[in-house]
Amino acid sequence: MKKVTWLLFFGYFLVFVIFGVVFYFKFLNQFLSSGAEPEKTDIVVTEKIYYSEGNNLWILNPDTAAKIINHSSRIQSTGSSDFLDFNSANSLFAYTSVNPDGINDIWQFQLKSNQSEKITDEGDARYEILKNYLNFSRPKYSPTGGKLAFIARGGVKDSILEKDLMTGNISGLTPFSSSRIADYSWSSTGQKIVYCTSGLPKNYCEILDLGANKTTEKIDVEIAQISWEKTSEIIYLSAGNLFSLKEGAGNPRPITDVASPKRVVMFDIDPGGINITYQVNDGDASDIYLSRTDGTNNIELTSNKNSGEPHLSPKGDRVAFLRQNDGIYVIDANKIAETKILNINNIDHLLIWR
Repeated sequence: MKKVTWLLFFGYFLVFVIFGVVFYFKFLNQFLSSGAEPEKTDIVVTEKIYYSEGNNLWILNPDTAAKIINHSSRIQSTGSSDFLDFNSANSLFAYTSVNPDGINDIWQFQLKSNQSEKITDEGDARYEILKNYLNFSRPKYSPTGGKLAFIARGGVKDSILEKDLMTGNISGLTPFSSSRIADYSWSSTGQKIVYCTSGLPKNYCEILDLGANKTTEKIDVEIAQISWEKTSEIIYLSAGNLFSLKEGAGNPRPITDVASPKRVVMFDIDPGGINITYQVNDGDASDIYLSRTDGTNNIELTSNKNSGEPHLSPKGDRVAFLRQNDGIYVIDANKIAETKILNINNIDHLLIWR
């Protein structure tokens, strides 16, 4: 009797195992592999437009803004902002803000933790170097994201300082210049910077090799804006037009050919260094243009004479811009669709799209 019972037990067990195997391979495995269960995916960071209004820094999702009531989210209230830059991982951004005393400071914001830090805290004993300066502006991360540079203004002379984000140390990239610094840029490798003077009888730019700590090239040009971190060649705005200059070549190549009284007043390059958008003023009128960074495929995106401060999307396929006393608009690079994404009439600055 006991023998028969054990045989029945093993028989039922064997049938159960066989049924389970067949069920898995015929039904359950097919269900799991069909995608009904979510697979492990990377976190997708939604692209946002950042703008300054009053004492607040706001973020705006361009893809949903026109469909929802509460368009924007306030992220900081540290003062009016006029420049913002992201690190290469898009995990940090730094910006210039004007505090209640009218002094420019540099703030850094960590997106993961929503924590902010004032980089230019003169009261911090670690940063004795900051006491030599009065104002700070134009923070820019190195291409690898390990350092944050910014312009430090001391009286009538400026310097470029950098903060090592690993050690927290702040040191000088350049000594006191003989003038103001109009703008500067890291090279695409982060091994050099180019910086340009303003306020001198004859202004110029210099390329500084950071490893050797010496100037390698002087460029006799007066610039309003300069960029080198996204492209192999230096791109700059001078005398109302955009130019491209290969290091050591001497002769710049024009990107735009805007005739006076029209003039280019600002530009933005997409992270891949492919497209450039720029604002052209004609007296009180202003419009937005787009081209390749080599000057080809030039397109006039707007013609309403009231569009400015253009910024390219991370993919370089769309441009966000501001219409004064109206709102924020987005237009695609082939000029097919233009969308108003925020109805607001008192924005201070459109800062970046990342």
